[in-house]
Amino acid sequence: MEDIINNIEDSIVYQEREKELIDSWKQINDPLYNKIIDDLESIPVLQSQIKDLNTLFGELDKSNENLEDSNKELKLEIEKLNKENSKLKLLNNLGICQYPPYIVSDMIKEVYNIYSHRITSIAEENNFFSNKNIVLRIPRKKNSKQKYSSTVIFSLIGVIKTISIVKKTLSDNIDKMIEKNKNNDKEPINLEKHIENMRNGILEDEDLLHKICTSK
Repeated sequence: MEDIINNIEDSIVYQEREKELIDSWKQINDPLYNKIIDDLESIPVLQSQIKDLNTLFGELDKSNENLEDSNKELKLEIEKLNKENSKLKLLNNLGICQYPPYIVSDMIKEVYNIYSHRITSIAEENNFFSNKNIVLRIPRKKNSKQKYSSTVIFSLIGVIKTISIVKKTLSDNIDKMIEKNKNNDKEPINLEKHIENMRNGILEDEDLLHKICTSK
């Protein structure tokens, strides 16, 4: 602490002597002395400017650090947007209608025996045609020799929704059949046989469930 006080006192003494020296040189009125005086008097201004510059450099360094942080955040945001864009592209591809009913039928026939005209009926019953990302109905030319007046094409979303409905219908029908069979006073029906029949004719015969449940 004493050293600090001594340094301050020495600085004050130095400044006072410097001021006295400058005042004495001013009285000489010599160009060389005047130049030295101007230089000495400009030192505090220069020191102040240097201090301001150092402060500015410090602020610039801090700004650069903030800019680097912002760049990192921006890169992360860009990566996030790229991922979202990839998802949107995937969803867009899923929503492109390109599969006619017979192809949808072929996709499902690995598990369920269902015909293409029933695929179209499912789309109509579930209002799929109101969404162009699920299924489209494209009118054919008037002079077309095709059997139907329009072409129906499904997107992958439409295919998935159709399969989901078919599976749910089969599951619901089996549950109903089992429940009715439990309450049936007649001889129990062969579940395995009729489930297989149901699987092969799923959604083709609307009276199938009724026939099974009322059979002996």
